[in-house]
Amino acid sequence: LFPTPPATVTSTTLTTIGASPVSPAAHGSSVTLTSTVIATDSSHPAGTVRLFDGATDLGAATLSGTGAVSDTLTPADGAHSYKFVFTPTNTATYAGSTSAVLSYTVNAAATATATTTILSVSPTTASTVGDTVSLTASVTPTTAPGTVQFFDGAAAIGAAVPVTSGTANTTTSALAVGSHQLK
Repeated sequence: LFPTPPATVTSTTLTTIGASPVSPAAHGSSVTLTSTVIATDSSHPAGTVRLFDGATDLGAATLSGTGAVSDTLTPADGAHSYKFVFTPTNTATYAGSTSAVLSYTVNAAATATATTTILSVSPTTASTVGDTVSLTASVTPTTAPGTVQFFDGAAAIGAAVPVTSGTANTTTSALAVGSHQLK
């Protein structure tokens, strides 16, 4: 009788993780992570793949018969360290493997800036029908971006005006006889 040779365990590799969209992602984005499981004999062994963010197990990823691995998630804002871990079904033939870590960042949601707007009107007293009236909005902080829409009561006066260095200006000569609530 001849002795049975020891079984050879074939090593496996998880390729570098790809991410779509690439890091950094916008707040609330869905992110798809991908990799491929391939053995040194070029086969694609069956098994399970789990996704981790640091030490936190995020659950099973999809593993196709061609070795493609994918998982889609909506990560929280902040820094993440993703890796896939492969466990083969046939551990007598194939070894498990772990991908390299992918550092990934999700940006925080933009926050609104509180502003204060003060309206100045010139002339400050009564004017004659057809005279030009100047309206100036002073916006603080002066670095706040945006536009100002001027109104006579509920009626818009022209188009919205961009704020430049904390100021937006417009003029009108279309005010009718009577009092006006300029804002």
